[in-house]
Formats: sequence, structure tokens, C-alpha cells
Amino acid sequence: MSGDLVWRIADDIAEDPTTHGSMVVPVVSGLDKTTVSVATGHQEYHPYYISAGNLTNIAWHSHGDGVIPVAFLPIPKGELFLLTANYDSLYSRPGITPLRSGMTSPKIMRCPDGHFRRSVFMIGPVIADYPEQVWLACIVQGWCPQDLAKPDNLDDPTATRHMHGKTDCLISSYDRKTIWDSFGVQDDVVPFTHSFPRADIHELLAPDLLHQVIKGTFKDHLVSWINEYIHSVHPTNRALEIIEDIDHRISAVPSYPGLRWFPDGRNFAQWTGDDSKALMKVYLAAVIDYIPIEMSQCLASFLEMCYIFRRNAITTLALKQAKEHLEDFHRYREIFVRTGTRAHCSLPRQHALGHFITGIPEVGAANGLCSSITESRHITAVKKPWRRSSRFNALFQMLKIIVCLHKLSTLHQLFKNQGMLHGSTSMYMALTADNNWQPIEKNGEGEGDVDYDQEPEDDGRKEDVAPLGGPRFASSVSLARTRCESFSIVQKLTD
Repeated sequence: MSGDLVWRIADDIAEDPTTHGSMVVPVVSGLDKTTVSVATGHQEYHPYYISAGNLTNIAWHSHGDGVIPVAFLPIPKGELFLLTANYDSLYSRPGITPLRSGMTSPKIMRCPDGHFRRSVFMIGPVIADYPEQVWLACIVQGWCPQDLAKPDNLDDPTATRHMHGKTDCLISSYDRKTIWDSFGVQDDVVPFTHSFPRADIHELLAPDLLHQVIKGTFKDHLVSWINEYIHSVHPTNRALEIIEDIDHRISAVPSYPGLRWFPDGRNFAQWTGDDSKALMKVYLAAVIDYIPIEMSQCLASFLEMCYIFRRNAITTLALKQAKEHLEDFHRYREIFVRTGTRAHCSLPRQHALGHFITGIPEVGAANGLCSSITESRHITAVKKPWRRSSRFNALFQMLKIIVCLHKLSTLHQLFKNQGMLHGSTSMYMALTADNNWQPIEKNGEGEGDVDYDQEPEDDGRKEDVAPLGGPRFASSVSLARTRCESFSIVQKLTD
């Protein structure tokens, strides 16, 4: 909600007399493929999620119902033609279409504070990895979904922005082969935002920290390229010794708050986003003795830029610094081409780093619209329901399980609001036997006694964005695998 995109939409709504004074409700959507079965059939799903854009990132992580699945796209192995049909029908039937009427005329909705407001919906940022962006933007693989730069020079500074109007003009002016080869546009499908008001998919694609920066550029590109460089300039045995020494250096990192211990170095079976984030902190120090200085500068520039993009609040000065680091990264990465490790560095995920500079002012900090939100939702919305199913025609069973779990969660919240979950069952029955005791009613019908128009008491503190007061608890506690001998010695000396 802090981005310029929502403010522009709000200005447009305010200029329309029929929607003036309405509240803007961006609908953030996200989709990503996940695998539920590898050995038995390689079953994959494309869950599609939506969420209200006026929820904060903290609320998304705290409340499981903040991001809800609205569609499942099963993709059987080998039937690639289904992918086009699935994406074509994704937005035509289940997800966004019911909100179309609310995008032009206000709808009366009740807000969490108890007030009823006139609300106007809008298609908000779309969280998707590059393969999904290609299908959503209806472009050719290898092209950028946000500008018209050619695949062999994606970082061309003279490339113009993609827009629905340009696509319509190209389709009406050129033949299919020219549009495909020269402009990278598919003319047989239309982006789903084409028929919705105030929506253009090319400006709604949000920067993705997880797949474009952490996993894409760092893990899939830089780490792999450095290993390839070591193998290209050293004999096989010597290259294996160097890589083994790098793993030993990574595993020898001492215990320190914020640093993770990798017992086997960087050789773990399956990389996760947290693995890549933790490896970023120690990888440069582990490889700096075995790579040229320009490679070290390239990696350092990328890490500086990455840490700026991962901030929860990014200032204009920080964006300027990130742009400088991005320019340094583009200059230093040519060392991989000169050494023969790469033929070129024109890659869509690295090109997407430039769109972070312009995308963050549009849709807000990238950490609030990261695909890790949808990745974490895969566990409760796809993988656990699939494991509870019989594996035969599992989709229908999964949908029933999700609906039942949602109802149980709602019932749990209602019981909690009524005070029925405080203490034990015998305690509650003893309290109900007392005629003077009434259940606690919150966010329910009993909240009519609360005067929401009354201004809160001013305690002299300025409004800030600090965490609210309340109980604190650790989400996880990890104990040491072995006893720390030095700590026992210090304890004996203290005693």
C-alpha cells in the first residue's frame, strides 16, 4: 500500500464521482508450481493464491488465512499442452472474475475495526517466477515480460516498456512470425488483465526476491559459475581439491548469532531459500583466494545490492546505492565471459534486478511481496492435504480437506472470542455455572458497546511502526549438538 501504483489508482477513483471517497482494496495474487510426489508419478500442482493488499507482511506470516488458495491447476507429466489451457482459464472462471463488478462500482464491506466502508477492488501485484511470468504476460520464452529488450541484450537501456496498447498495435500491424521473432509476443493468447479496468500485467508483475535474486542470480548463476570457472582453469583433481577446501572453509565457520553452520559445506541435497541466504554471509570469504579479483568484486557488488533489496523499508538514498551496486555488478560480471565460463550474461533473472529499482517505488519493498509467502503456503494448502488423501483423484479430496480445515479454524476463532478456550474445560463449566459471568465477546455481535468514533487517548508518544506491545516468544529453539567445553571451564572458574 506504500507504492505509487496504489496511489495512482486511488487518484483515479477519487476523480470518478461514482467512486469518490471509496477505499481501494488491491487483490494480490501469486502462483507457483510445487511437487507433491517425486517417486510415485511426479505429481505437480500449480496453486493460485489471492490476498488483500492492505495486509502487512507481518499479518501475512501471522495469520494462515491471510493468503487463501482459490484455484488448483494439476499438471500431469508429459501433457505440456495443458499448461496453456490452465493459465487461459485461471482468470476467466474462478479467481478474479467475481471481483470484476467491484472494480467499477463500490461494494459495502465491513472492515476489521467494525466500520462499513465503500470499497473498490483492483488487481494488485502478481507474485510469480519467470516461467509463470512468461505465460501471464503472453510473451516468448527468453524475453522480458516488462520491456521490449531483445533476448541477446536484455539490459539494453533504450528498451521501452511493455503495455497492452503496444501489444494490440503490434498484433494489428504485423504478421505472426514477425511478432514472435522481432517482438517476442504471442498473438494467439491475451493477458488476463486485458479485460479488467485499471490493470496491465506488464506493470503488475512484482519483483521476486526468492527466485530472481536469492535462488536465481546467487545460487543458480554465481555459485555455479564460480565452480565452472575453477574446473576450467585447473585440472580435474586440483579443481576437486579446491572445491573441497571451499566446503571445509564454509563448514569451519564458528558459532555466532546470525551465522549458520554447514557441516558439509555447500553440498546439501536440496537448496532452500534459507540455505541460500545463510550461504551468502560466508561464501565470499570462502572462495576469495581461488577466484580473480574481478569475480570477488562482482560477488561483493551483488551481495551489497541484495541486502538493500531485502530491507523492510527502503529509502530513496538506499535505492540510489542499489543502482550503483547493480552497475558495478554488470561491469564486473563480464569476467565470466572473458574467462570462457559463460558465452553471455543476458539472462532474464539477472535482467530482473534492474526492474527492482523501478518496481520497489511502484509496489513497495520487495520483502513484502516475495514468493516465499506462497512457498510457505504450499505446505498447508497443497502438500499436507495431498498426504492425507488416498493419492487417487486427490484434487477433490484436497479441496474437501482445505474447506474442513478452514471451517475448523473459523470455529476455533469464534470459540476463542467467546472465551471458551481460556483455561481447561472444567474451568469453563464452573464459570458458566456462575450467573454473574458472561463470555468475552470480541469482534462479534457484542462489540456494539465499543465506541469506535472515540479518539484514543494520547499518551504523548508519536505514531511509529514499531512492533506492538505484548507477549514475546521464540518461534523455534535450537540446542547445541555437543557440549561446549570452554563454557564449562568458564563456569567452573566463575564458581
